[in-house]
Amino acid sequence: MKPFKKTGMKATALLLVLMMVLTGLAACGESGNGGSGTSSKVSADSQLSVSSEMEEPESTEQAKDQTYEVALTFVNDKYIAEGDESLIKLITDVSGEVTVPADAEGVDEACLKTLELLKTVPEGQTDLVTVIGDDMKFNSVSVDSEGKATVDLAEVPADGMDNYTEQFFIYQIAGTLINSFSEVSSVAFTVGGQQVETIGGHMDATAAYTLADVDNFNMPS
Repeated sequence: MKPFKKTGMKATALLLVLMMVLTGLAACGESGNGGSGTSSKVSADSQLSVSSEMEEPESTEQAKDQTYEVALTFVNDKYIAEGDESLIKLITDVSGEVTVPADAEGVDEACLKTLELLKTVPEGQTDLVTVIGDDMKFNSVSVDSEGKATVDLAEVPADGMDNYTEQFFIYQIAGTLINSFSEVSSVAFTVGGQQVETIGGHMDATAAYTLADVDNFNMPS
């Protein structure tokens, strides 16, 4: 019986060793798989982080709006009522404000929006009137490298304008744009994109009007 006992103990020991080896191999396999999964996750997280950092500047580079403080020109109502030539004809420092996108065409757009303000006398300013009615349509304003702002009108009044109304019309616009924008030094007019001889039948519409022209017109006699 003793030899049988020794053989059984050796077999049992051998079986235990084999089980330990198999268990160790299985553990190594799980560790290897786990390490690979962790590595893949870290790599994916790193790529996501880098991608987010690269996309972030896009949202911060959007163009901001620009606000212009403008000086509007209106007609002196007292001059219209009394016809007193010792009075100034225009009030040239009425405050206004326009906001446009800060891009290459920002000044042109600001000029156009500023002209729209001339259609309405500011609330409470009872000493002012305007000759620019709501029915007057401005197509565009373009300022060239020489400082000339060309105001394109959709049309001219079918029945023309009297001499004074035409002068007020031109000098209200010219005074406003020149006094409001450092980029503008003179103002010219077109109608439907075309050069015309006159707007109301009296003044030269082929000329470019300057601040000196506005001041000469506005000077009391």
